[in-house]
Amino acid sequence: LLARHEGLEIVTIPVSASTGDNLVTPSSNMPWHRESTLIGYLEAVSMPVRPASERLVFPVQGLVEIDGCPRGLSGHIVEGTARPGDEIRVTGSGSKARIARIVTMGGDLTQAGPGTPVVLELDTDIGADRGDVLSSARRPVESTDQFEAGV
Repeated sequence: LLARHEGLEIVTIPVSASTGDNLVTPSSNMPWHRESTLIGYLEAVSMPVRPASERLVFPVQGLVEIDGCPRGLSGHIVEGTARPGDEIRVTGSGSKARIARIVTMGGDLTQAGPGTPVVLELDTDIGADRGDVLSSARRPVESTDQFEAGV
């Protein structure tokens, strides 16, 4: 119900990692499954385009040293746009900094949007680490360690 409400499509592909069944090639051990392999599906599926957002959301995937300074945070922008000068905030700690540069393999960018793999060089070390989420300081992502549910 939740998936349908959110407009999500559920796809089930039976696999066996230990024997490689349905990972790359169709499995003779599962003749009842006639649809795509896992890799075939992942190569063919298109990701939905998210609506434009003013809020930057950037999960940190790694730390990068740029020009001797350990202030580079690598990852993919999930939502919003990043620009040099933008103030960002670490969701967990609340620490803030400004984006000094947006670095890519092809050179520096003046802005980067969703899906773009980048390194954000910050103007100061804010102690962000892999797994942290950066967001716009004006519209921060909120987090919680509790939720309520009815079963």
